[in-house]
Amino acid sequence: MIGLCGFSISQNFFFLIISALPLGLGVDAIDMAVNDYVALHYKAHHMNWLHGFLG
Repeated sequence: MIGLCGFSISQNFFFLIISALPLGLGVDAIDMAVNDYVALHYKAHHMNWLHGFLG
């Protein structure tokens, strides 16, 4: 949410890059949680499909 707000009010390129950091960290946290869930509850070929569609 902070990253998206930063994107909407940014007026220069440097602030846009700084705003992208929390956005990227949030997306990576969700990705790690989904990977952990799939690794614990499903088989390896499900993880392969997951990474194939996200890539």
